[in-house]
Amino acid sequence: MGKKIIALVAEPISGQALKSAVGGDVAEEAEVLVVAPALNSKFRFLTSDADEAIARAEQVQEETVERLDEEGIDAAGDTGEADPLLALQDALQTYPADEIVLCVHSESGRNWHESLDLRTFNLYRTETGRYRDNLTSGTPSIWVALRSSGVDPAYEIVSVTADPAEGESMTQAGGDLVEAVAMPAAVRAIIEAFVAQHHVEQPFVKRKRDPANPEAMAR
Repeated sequence: MGKKIIALVAEPISGQALKSAVGGDVAEEAEVLVVAPALNSKFRFLTSDADEAIARAEQVQEETVERLDEEGIDAAGDTGEADPLLALQDALQTYPADEIVLCVHSESGRNWHESLDLRTFNLYRTETGRYRDNLTSGTPSIWVALRSSGVDPAYEIVSVTADPAEGESMTQAGGDLVEAVAMPAAVRAIIEAFVAQHHVEQPFVKRKRDPANPEAMAR
């Protein structure tokens, strides 16, 4: 049974982009819900003129779903609130995602809210314990791996994680520049909502020792 994935997008993305983010096999077996927030300019937000933003969001989700379908990925689409966080929280209420891929970029110029400014950012339901530990650490962080591009800008983002264990392993891999940076408030709110929905406390099970065998000990 494939994963349920939410792809939060500000611009249309291709099937190849999603496959790069989650893995080709995972993407082809997944059920994907594409959510396009109705990103708006500050002026239109203040004047409550959201029609253009909603129409644009509809276009983004439809084009993304079409691209994913063309590459054999089972996808459906929806539009969401102007705030990407609210759009994601609404989607999580009815769609129990195993994984979230954030593709919300400030480059589009349409979002005047705090930008996530991340290329792809994945959340996994199986790692909620580690995300929770990160959130309660006192200094919640995300780990960003940068790789020399040889052009301007000099570095490109190749990986981002909120899992402290994965961040540590990234620093040991060598070759890339890995930085732990303060978790943006928007990202923290999304992770908190994800953990609240999916985390299940695992009971501690004390390991039982096998009874000693006197005959074996006498040999």
